[in-house]
Amino acid sequence: MDALPVCLQDGLAKIESRLEARYKEVLTYVGTTNGGSMFRVYLGPETWSVIVVLPSNLACLLAAGEGWEDIGSLVKPGEEY
Repeated sequence: MDALPVCLQDGLAKIESRLEARYKEVLTYVGTTNGGSMFRVYLGPETWSVIVVLPSNLACLLAAGEGWEDIGSLVKPGEEY
């Protein structure tokens, strides 16, 4: 992958297209920050990537790697932190 971060104004579709075509990654997790940014995690057969989209529609590929492991929730339903 390219040096990170990679940011493009109005670039979410372009980054997503590249992740899907090159690494077979698909959007798997989405969250919204208190500031209104979208936090997006993409998983592929062997790789993962994280994109943050700011309210200004600036999309930034922040991190990418191999070996994503889903360990489940550390806090069980009904438990407190």
